[in-house]
Amino acid sequence: MAEIIKKICGVIEGLIVTVIGLYMGLLVLFGDYWRFLNPKFKWLTGATAVILIVIGSVATIVPNKRPSYSRIIVFLLFVRILSVGNLEISLTPRIHSDTGASRLTVDGAEYIKINLAELYMLTEKKEPNKMDTHYVVRGMVKRSRALDDLGQFALVRNAVFCCLADSVAMGFRVLYDGSEELADGQWVEVYATLSALTQGLPDPEFQSEGLHLTLLSESYGLTPSKIVSIEEPEIPFMFDFKEQEPYAY
Repeated sequence: MAEIIKKICGVIEGLIVTVIGLYMGLLVLFGDYWRFLNPKFKWLTGATAVILIVIGSVATIVPNKRPSYSRIIVFLLFVRILSVGNLEISLTPRIHSDTGASRLTVDGAEYIKINLAELYMLTEKKEPNKMDTHYVVRGMVKRSRALDDLGQFALVRNAVFCCLADSVAMGFRVLYDGSEELADGQWVEVYATLSALTQGLPDPEFQSEGLHLTLLSESYGLTPSKIVSIEEPEIPFMFDFKEQEPYAY
């Protein structure tokens, strides 16, 4: 009887490992992977999923003769945590970056599409041939009394370098007298040029929900020629950061 129980427990161990591997594989192929990690790590998660499925399948067919009951409990708790994650499966893999043309023309002016993190890094390098160019960026409006008093609002978007735990809100002050027309948290597309900021500006005094760090450029702001209200992107975070066109946008 004891041998039968050990065999059943060994099979359970193998099945749990297989389920975890299948979950990871489905997440890579069809799920909202970006809610967990930067999509650039899909290959690593996919490879791990294959290894777990193989190990779990072998362990199910040839069960471990000395299963660990504590290990089974830990595995079951992990599967429970995964189920709480509410994996969303779609038959169409999601795309996290813009795939259209890298430039567009609006009111006779040509704008380069770029995301806020890429533009932030561009201003840090201060490349002469890129500072007097027209750019279009998109992000979330953040307002505060300190910004309103200056005729500004902040345009920010969360940048994810590894996982959501290390995400940082990055953006710019937008020099716009009509800031009161925009709601805090509203998503907009801003067509603008870069403008040098006066040094020693007061703290913008706003916080990005769920984030401990916000990076606003201290050297440059955006002077808009046009601001368009848009829907929040299906994937609101920035994952790709390029130094040349076409930018990730």
